Amino acid sequence: MKSIDNEIDRILDEFLAGNITSEELKKRHARLQHLCQEQDSEQQLDTIQLPEELFYPTPPKNQTLVQGEVLEPLPSHFRLLPMAIIAVVMGILLVVGYYSLLYSYSDIAYRQFERYPIRIDRKLPNPLQIKWNAARSYYENGNYRSTIDNLQIILNRQPKDDYIDNFYIGLAYLANHQAREAIPYLENSLQTQPKDWQSFTHWYLGLAYLGNEQIDQANLHLEKVAISDSDLKKQAAQNLLEQLK
Repeated sequence: MKSIDNEIDRILDEFLAGNITSEELKKRHARLQHLCQEQDSEQQLDTIQLPEELFYPTPPKNQTLVQGEVLEPLPSHFRLLPMAIIAVVMGILLVVGYYSLLYSYSDIAYRQFERYPIRIDRKLPNPLQIKWNAARSYYENGNYRSTIDNLQIILNRQPKDDYIDNFYIGLAYLANHQAREAIPYLENSLQTQPKDWQSFTHWYLGLAYLGNEQIDQANLHLEKVAISDSDLKKQAAQNLLEQLK
């Protein structure tokens, strides 16, 4: 029995040292049982049985047993890392989604819009002069639909300074939150207007394209304002371009 006891001690030492797996431990245990039966048939087998926990070892808390070996667990902060990453990503998506609902491109455009006053005295044939005066009054009082109607009548007569009518029709549409309708009038005004009008027109075109969700075109016009010689809306254009990045 001494040799069997020694063998048990040796097996235990090898297992605890990680040199043999639980499967190998079972095989050696079976051989020990067989050897015991050959040496002393009267001895109870359970007197030499190895502890049950050696066959099915219970890993310590927070540890994982792999093929008979006890592995060191990951630190708790590493185990929580995937969940933390998911939480952060979800938080960012929620914030971006919430911001986009509150501040769409069109919202940004209309928040930036300020109505440019009509400061022009025109000399038109009498019927058109009446329409011009009416358009000015409607515009200043925020009646943009009537402003557009009166300016459109003048524009249809193709006056030499039609860039004025195109410009203010575009602004009236933009003030009425109709960015898409404003774009062609502002573009037409830009083609024939004096140079000192262009910085303002590029600014309003930038807002109109932004309100119509055409970001590349909006940036194109805003960049022209940002680098122009005129200080009118230059800083505002630079700030808006930074916001749109």
